[in-house]
Amino acid sequence: MKRFTACILIFFMLLLGAPLTGCTGGTDESSGQSPTQETKYAPEDIFQESLHFYGEEGLPHTFQVFGVSFDTAAEQAEGKNIFTVSMTAPGDGFDAISYHADAAGLPEDVKKDRIDEYMAKGMCILEGDASQEILIRKTIPEDDRYQYVEGCLIEIKYYIDEENVAKYIKMAQDNYSSQAVAPLEEHLGKEPDWTRIGFFLNSHKNIASFYVAYPVDDVPSATEGVTQNLEDFWYDAESGMLGFLYGILDIRLDLVENNNTIYVTQTMDTFDTPFSDYIAPENSLTQLGFGFDEDMSCGVYEVREPHYTSIAIHRPEWGDFPENWNIEYMDQINGVPFRVTYHAQENYYHFMVEEKAAYNYYLDSQSFTEEHPSYEVVEQAFNQAFGTQGDDFYEMPLLQFQQVVQEYFGLTVEELYQLPIR
Repeated sequence: MKRFTACILIFFMLLLGAPLTGCTGGTDESSGQSPTQETKYAPEDIFQESLHFYGEEGLPHTFQVFGVSFDTAAEQAEGKNIFTVSMTAPGDGFDAISYHADAAGLPEDVKKDRIDEYMAKGMCILEGDASQEILIRKTIPEDDRYQYVEGCLIEIKYYIDEENVAKYIKMAQDNYSSQAVAPLEEHLGKEPDWTRIGFFLNSHKNIASFYVAYPVDDVPSATEGVTQNLEDFWYDAESGMLGFLYGILDIRLDLVENNNTIYVTQTMDTFDTPFSDYIAPENSLTQLGFGFDEDMSCGVYEVREPHYTSIAIHRPEWGDFPENWNIEYMDQINGVPFRVTYHAQENYYHFMVEEKAAYNYYLDSQSFTEEHPSYEVVEQAFNQAFGTQGDDFYEMPLLQFQQVVQEYFGLTVEELYQLPIR
């Protein structure tokens, strides 16, 4: 959370016209110059800056900043460029209101009135100078934008003048992948309107989104052409939305007929690369046909004919997982069900047929061991399944697995395991 608080501070620096350093590409800190046009802002750069907008000590440590957003005047009903900071603070509201009222330079009598209003109604609005507005209300457990605390939700709106908007537009441009939407732009023959942009960052949900508007002559005909140029996409005509994936970038199109505009939003859950620099991998598990659970912690590839076969993959960095394996392969050999699992931490394979005989293979020592329930049962069961004799069965399950992976994907097991999800 300290990193995200720093993220907010960078934007306050931008609001004040302060130089921005430490972003991707580097700057000359000693010169005090603003970033050059070649500097690119990755989403994580927001987290890496420090600022003293709230004084040398910064925000109180109990205040938890979870979100920032920005929209240009062209996309706002009030015709203002709005930058919003969202945070929570525990307690009955007295300390949070007092802190922000003092930071906004409000007199004591106004501060007291706002505290009284919050205690009576559960919300209040602090209005500092013409460039900011602070809405404070009670947190609610159902709001999934933040980690719930019993206390206050604080949303600060800053109105950015036209003189400083260019910095935000560059942030959006640096985090917009033209390569990801090449099929769209090729059909539309239109350039994005960079005066109509916005972005949204949420540390609690681990989301970074940037959008830009494309003006079109006719949304329905543009939509028809776009769908003809895309291979894999989803389309909801009722909501007027269309989407597709480019690697780990999630692309959504909002098709707005009443103002002849297509809004393109790009979303990613990693912050270390400017979206414009991101290149989707040539191969990924989803591209190969793996389907993932809701938590994206495990991907499964399934074949139904001539009998059920599946390969499942889980990597530790993908999150919690109830099983103790990292790869699972289930198949039949000569009509006999068998199962192979790989356990990355101990670097061994576990082989089992018909849930009655099993043994392990440890790659580091290249040893077959731990036959269960006994060597005799294992020998008989595996030789019967694989049509082998004596100890010839030992290598057969792994060879079968390697052959299937090669036939299905043209890869080794190790290469398959290392592929990204998208």
